[in-house]
Amino acid sequence: MKKIITIFMAAVITVSAAWLALRPDVRFIATAAVESAFASEKLPEKTGITARKYTLDELSEREDVEFNDDLILVNTSHTLENTYIPTLVDYKETGILLTENFSEAFTKLNTETKNSCGEGLYFSSGYRSFAEQEQVYSEEGSDTAQLPGASEHMTGLAADVYVNGFAGKSIIKSPTGRYVNNNCCKFGFVIRYPFGKKSVTGISYEPWHLRYVGLPHSEIITKNGLTLEEYVDLFEYGEWYSYGEYVISRQQGDELFVPETFSECSISPDNCGGYFVTAHR
Repeated sequence: MKKIITIFMAAVITVSAAWLALRPDVRFIATAAVESAFASEKLPEKTGITARKYTLDELSEREDVEFNDDLILVNTSHTLENTYIPTLVDYKETGILLTENFSEAFTKLNTETKNSCGEGLYFSSGYRSFAEQEQVYSEEGSDTAQLPGASEHMTGLAADVYVNGFAGKSIIKSPTGRYVNNNCCKFGFVIRYPFGKKSVTGISYEPWHLRYVGLPHSEIITKNGLTLEEYVDLFEYGEWYSYGEYVISRQQGDELFVPETFSECSISPDNCGGYFVTAHR
């Protein structure tokens, strides 16, 4: 009898393993988890640069400096006021409201996705106002919705996407969903709530939730298996860091240092009391 039970259990294990191996979403999650655990991409390194100090008012008047909220951290510990209203555009007149940076980058991502997979992405949700988030929270509860003020959807920098026939976690059952998860960082996006990081983000794996943070931040975050929370904490206030052709600094106060020479420069609040200055040399 013991021999029969042993044989039966071995058969069950073999069949289960074979079934799991045939599921592309399971293989994808397993591969992503291993890659994240052993990620070893080079992190930004401290560097010295020649910079000049400006007041925020002075910087806001410069045409060569862009102010945005691309690196704003939003979670239950870093919330948004009910008066927070981002500058938004209607994505291709679909009724989905997003920031202009998100909209432009998503157009490029979706074009590349269609060219590579033959099928693109659709939006299930984009920007939500504080009041709209209150309604979602009251209807869905804390298991699936964030408290008003703690949702990234209030920034216009986050959106939920799906593939025709594949929504929610099943998105990675489709080649398009897996392609987007693997390549969105090239266009300034991250999978905001990656697999195995609930202890950091407080939210389970959401392969359908795209967050725009811009380059080079999206590549650094993704290639090092980080969350936005972990990424923000990498930077000491007042220091400059080098990554490829970019320099990055996290600063505090009403006066910020900006490199004397750059081709592009953006400034974003971090929602932690400071700002990120990102310059492309």
